[in-house]
Amino acid sequence: MLALIPLTFVVLAMDHSVSIDGRFDDWASIETDQPWSLQVRSDADYIYLMAHRTGPTRVAQQLDTPLKIGLDLDGNASTGCSEGELKGTELAFILSPKEPGQRRGGVLAVSWSADGTKDYRSPYEFDFLLAPSIESRRHEIRIGRSQLDLTNGPIRILLNPSEGEFISETLDPSDGLQADASHAVVPMRSDDALRVTSWNIERGGLLKRAELVSQILAAIQPDLLLVQELQDDQEPRDIKQVLETAMPDSTWTVALSPRGTGLRSAVATRLPAIPATGFNTIRRVDDSDRIVKAAGLVITTENQSRLLAVSLHLRCCGALHGPEDMVRISEAMSIREAITIAAAEHSPTSLVIGGDMNLVASQLPLTVLQDKGQAMLGEGHTGDLTVATPGHLDDGATYTWFDADSQFTPGQLDFILTGGDAHQAQSYIFDSTDLTSEELGELPPHATSEASDHLPLVVDLTFQSE
Repeated sequence: MLALIPLTFVVLAMDHSVSIDGRFDDWASIETDQPWSLQVRSDADYIYLMAHRTGPTRVAQQLDTPLKIGLDLDGNASTGCSEGELKGTELAFILSPKEPGQRRGGVLAVSWSADGTKDYRSPYEFDFLLAPSIESRRHEIRIGRSQLDLTNGPIRILLNPSEGEFISETLDPSDGLQADASHAVVPMRSDDALRVTSWNIERGGLLKRAELVSQILAAIQPDLLLVQELQDDQEPRDIKQVLETAMPDSTWTVALSPRGTGLRSAVATRLPAIPATGFNTIRRVDDSDRIVKAAGLVITTENQSRLLAVSLHLRCCGALHGPEDMVRISEAMSIREAITIAAAEHSPTSLVIGGDMNLVASQLPLTVLQDKGQAMLGEGHTGDLTVATPGHLDDGATYTWFDADSQFTPGQLDFILTGGDAHQAQSYIFDSTDLTSEELGELPPHATSEASDHLPLVVDLTFQSE
């Protein structure tokens, strides 16, 4: 017998859409002693869900037991899926699936025709978006309406957290808002700001796809570039050439992490700079045979202050508290130690750290750098580093990685932190698909996705004494 789970359920009609950013600012605060609470909203473009489960934090795409979300699009329980908790649904999304013959982990979409024929599909077909990518008790989800075969009636939504248990509620999509008529505009940089861009350019793409990358960088116009996934055989002089092609009348300084890891990180700037002491070779604190992919430069800003800039690339993949997660934590500790050494030598007044942190499990690698991170700058500096919160220009979503061929949905893997005299004036994620043809100019509409599976993060910094 199927059990109906105690549930707090809310359908909201509010005056703005939801940004899938993992911060949950768009949702009502609910106090409940029930194991699950669910909020549902819609606008003209999307259906939104926010699920909250009590107990320990979990990674939604690495659950021990699959979590199923079913949509009965025609309001007819006799069509679609013919059995089980999802009976009557035409579409379902399975988080952490264990379906026969399908890949484990991530998200799997399943559709049923009116006669019950089952078909496995990619969640990318439905603009499925989930946040956060890391462990949490709450997760917000977005599903594109244009890909759904909607009728004029209400949608029945089922949440199936475990075998034999389900939650069933309805949403009237006609209550949704009108589409947002605004469009994305690339923010202008103020004259006194230094523009920082962090970008994992997949598998040596800075040189392998140099023409396209150069076009994108010309559109962003960074003063400081933190780049990841350069390859061992790629040389600083070739990197300089790409940057100086993108931004003529500028001379760039480039520092790379050591060879030997296959993929390298780099810091590049068109401001005066010298290599940071302590970044020649950073070894993991738990395994001195392993080299950390991090590079550093000490930069003289236009107001003659010193900025220590660090580009990093932490270990990929893995489960919550698994070996890969532990490696990321160790790498972050090693980088923190290297920054402390460099700061003691160069006495910078500000700090910026950026790169691909691969946060797919715990938040601890980020916390290691953020928590009391000002102390890395030396005596007199206290408090945490500030984590930038850039979003997509069209909808505020925070994903920085996506791969439509993957079973994992888009996620926020890349971060920028700042400290000392550096103050964040504005930030955004540069995605060419967010822009209008006027904003794109000569840039191809899919330029960023063709250049890399990661997107550039942009933060404008100003420098003021504390």
